[in-house]
Amino acid sequence: MSQPSSVLSFKNGPGRTRASSRVPGLDAARVLATFGIVWVHTAEIQGQDPAIVTIGRFGTSFYILAAVFFAARSHIKRPQTRTVDVARSRARRLLVPYVLWCGIYAVFYFCTMYPQGYPVAQITRYWGLLFGTAPHLWFLPFAFVAGVLASLLVPRLLKLPGGLLLIIGPVLTLSLYVYVYGWGYSALDLSALTAFGVHRIDRWTEEAPLVLGAIFGVAIYGKYLPSLSRLGKRRRQRIAIVALVGFLLTEVAYSVFLDSLAVLFWNRVRFFANVAGAFWLVAFVAARRNEWILRLAPYGSATYFAYLAHQLILDSVKTALKSVPGHGSLWFAFLSTVGIFWIAVSLGLLVARVRHLRWLSP
Repeated sequence: MSQPSSVLSFKNGPGRTRASSRVPGLDAARVLATFGIVWVHTAEIQGQDPAIVTIGRFGTSFYILAAVFFAARSHIKRPQTRTVDVARSRARRLLVPYVLWCGIYAVFYFCTMYPQGYPVAQITRYWGLLFGTAPHLWFLPFAFVAGVLASLLVPRLLKLPGGLLLIIGPVLTLSLYVYVYGWGYSALDLSALTAFGVHRIDRWTEEAPLVLGAIFGVAIYGKYLPSLSRLGKRRRQRIAIVALVGFLLTEVAYSVFLDSLAVLFWNRVRFFANVAGAFWLVAFVAARRNEWILRLAPYGSATYFAYLAHQLILDSVKTALKSVPGHGSLWFAFLSTVGIFWIAVSLGLLVARVRHLRWLSP
């Protein structure tokens, strides 16, 4: 396996190989973020308390932030990078696996549900262009659009003064959060969206403020990169510790006050998952390299596959798990999450070694 590049290195353009574009800090962060996503789906299906389930929702937010970061980072040190090249690269990395996994899940659900008597209309009820054929596949086309948008906007934002970015970025992001949480989502006709096969546009709307904030965040990061590059190891570690404390406090607030917050915010209070995901990314970007990061980073290349494959594994074993003693308990949910995650990551590492299967892993 090739040596991962530094998080502050932007030598990798859209045409570089996957191995050469690895960032150890974000790879390590992705491992634990993926575990959080697997935890959410496994614990939900086993009826765990929503306040406990919700602590893993930061994982999806982190994935969105990372998608924006990787799509825009080459523009920071390579201004000649063209958005069309980034779009072409993102399409290969995200849309091709999306089509392949849609086919895999379509075959899986037909082979498992049709023999049980489910009609075709019920099996395919939610399938669509944005949904795909499984609930979590929406992320791939969304990440593609978010990445291309970041590639288009970040070079233009980098031309603005850093102080202006620090003002308009938070103002516009918070304004979009207020609009989406206050009116945007409730204005959507979900039944009409489902009828036209584009019902995942509601989830796209839900995550739009995070994408906008991430685009400004990456632009601000790039604007102040020369100063950030001069930070010593001790200062970076302090930033990482502060970000981790912020992450933990956000997670606690998200979990403990979930019911109270739900009165003020709709749909699982995604704002707090977004904040937690941002803290998580900042912590690992600031830490860059340490013993734990270097231990976790080699598994990062398998986590995208694990994200895509874990729902298939979970749906394959969920019925059998119900007959196992302890099902429904917290410890059983945790152990089964560990097992599903381990299987998915192991398969991801194996797929990465087989040339013709690499398209399954973005």
